[in-house]
Amino acid sequence: LPVTLFGEGPYERRERLKQETARLESIGALPPTNLMTARERLLQEESGAQKQQFFTQGSETLLRARIHIIKDSFSRAQKRITKASEKYEAQKKQKRKDRDQEREEAMQQWKKFS
Repeated sequence: LPVTLFGEGPYERRERLKQETARLESIGALPPTNLMTARERLLQEESGAQKQQFFTQGSETLLRARIHIIKDSFSRAQKRITKASEKYEAQKKQKRKDRDQEREEAMQQWKKFS
């Protein structure tokens, strides 16, 4: 049954296998499948597992390692933010300087025409 017939795509093969399985079940050649009940059982198990809180106390070494990682991460983030802020301020200052220079040049051109 899982053989692919000539010119048959994945969709056609799945449909053919579904039909053949249903035919075999109807004549009693296969035991009836309980896919829905198995699926429902799985969903019930998952929902029950979600209701229970699972917690395992870690070791002191693990706690110290996590604290070290957090401190290192925060210090790097602070440096990165400071550097980005300084870069932004420098760009803002340069834009202001360029704008003022263009304004001054425009005023000088205006004075020449006046």
